[in-house]
Amino acid sequence: MSAEFPFLRLGEPAAQSRAAVGSKAAALSALAAAGFRVPAGFVVTKAALLDNPAAPDLARLLRTAASGTGTGPFAVRSSAAAEDLPGASFAGMYETYLQVAAADLPAAVH
Repeated sequence: MSAEFPFLRLGEPAAQSRAAVGSKAAALSALAAAGFRVPAGFVVTKAALLDNPAAPDLARLLRTAASGTGTGPFAVRSSAAAEDLPGASFAGMYETYLQVAAADLPAAVH
């Protein structure tokens, strides 16, 4: 994660940290790093949202991130770092948006 790209790409070591990205994203990232076929993607961390709260900045950053993973469509899934831990299931608590066009990523993330 850098100042220019404040999100984590699936497969990066930092994207395998459950504390940083949540259990599901960490598992996908670990699979990607191990060579399994995982769609290209990136994780919007809580830190990225807190550091870039202005909608225009976030929209610009999302477009940059999306351009590095393909043309879409994209899947957007809300999550939490403490999701699906032993003794703490959050099934059905989060939203998933499928077939999201790159131009619609900011609205889907918020």
